[in-house]
Amino acid sequence: MTRLEMPFRCGNMEEDAINTLAQEVATYLSMHPNAADTVEGIRRWWLTRVRVAEATADMQLALDVLVERGVVVQRRLPDGRFIYAATPRLH
Repeated sequence: MTRLEMPFRCGNMEEDAINTLAQEVATYLSMHPNAADTVEGIRRWWLTRVRVAEATADMQLALDVLVERGVVVQRRLPDGRFIYAATPRLH
């Protein structure tokens, strides 16, 4: 089982929906390994299907899943917001 296949439990949104969001972000990062953005930017610009209506909190949950699984790293900006990017791969 890969890190993305591990189940995630959440009371705010269906598990499958959170895992779907997480998979979409991971797929985007696999195609754009140098990409980095805030939760709002990821929700708005990265995903292939229309996700504008997705709540920022739901996208945050999906990004939290990816951070926990080591797929994504979170960095704090000077203004207090976070950006998310693919975890650097060691060769």
